[in-house]
Amino acid sequence: MTKEEVRTLLEARQYDRLRRLAEENREVIEYLYAFLSTRDGVLRWRAIEGLGYVAGGLSQRDPAVGREVIGRLFRFLDEEPDDSGWSAPEAIGEIIRHRPEMFGEFVPRLIALFGSNQQLRRGVIWALGRIGKREPALVAPALPALISALQEPDPEIRGFAAWSLGEIAAQEAASALGALRTDHETVTIYEAGKLWQRTVGAVALDALANIRARA
Repeated sequence: MTKEEVRTLLEARQYDRLRRLAEENREVIEYLYAFLSTRDGVLRWRAIEGLGYVAGGLSQRDPAVGREVIGRLFRFLDEEPDDSGWSAPEAIGEIIRHRPEMFGEFVPRLIALFGSNQQLRRGVIWALGRIGKREPALVAPALPALISALQEPDPEIRGFAAWSLGEIAAQEAASALGALRTDHETVTIYEAGKLWQRTVGAVALDALANIRARA
């Protein structure tokens, strides 16, 4: 297995194939780490998805695998707190999303990053949305901070917060999301395998629709 073969599987989103290969050769995980810092935006996001899928899948048989990967990602953040180009919070979130029953205990540490490092906030917000769509109770302590983020001057933070609150279906965010419907600043968010550029207002309206659908 080579790095280029892993790239090809990521580009095709063949995550189950990656997981099977990682069962035989853990070097696959090392290649996934490497792609977390690529400048290719779509490939980086697919590496985030892929690492979550692989680590989550391997953890079904051996939870130590996921703990090792999550621990390594947190150690990187401790050692290189200003390196926002490495998508550690998002990858941590994906692993937790796949196995919340095993790794939900790491959510408070992830939430703590929101207030401690401005450069990581966007990634933490996305991760919380991914986890919260599956297990809303795990991210409930972060809801006040996410709702407050809807008023941030940075449109990316507003847009990601709106998206995340919609994924969580946070009823208490409805009023604040409604106030963003005329926000015409743009934000790029990864969803369903693609990068989408949309206005913050459009993201907020979709979030409101998600909340109402799950009320």
